[in-house]
Amino acid sequence: MNENIPADANDLPPDLVLLFESAPGWNQTGGPEDVVTDRHDKNNPGANIAFADRHVEFVETQDIPALRWTINPPPAVTEKPVENK
Repeated sequence: MNENIPADANDLPPDLVLLFESAPGWNQTGGPEDVVTDRHDKNNPGANIAFADRHVEFVETQDIPALRWTINPPPAVTEKPVENK
């Protein structure tokens, strides 16, 4: 289970990671570094991820860090305008 979800949380964002494949163990919590991605096709590693809106999808390894792991989204990255010289 995603370690960033407080026990008293209500109205979770639908794209928030809720559950994910991890190493064996009971009642564990963790984050993207704990996702196990070697249980599927060796040519397409990834993991099944369950989201707060109750849908599940297979996510490729390289896309896992980009998922939403916290209730509050990270601040938007703003690009500085390029100055013409």
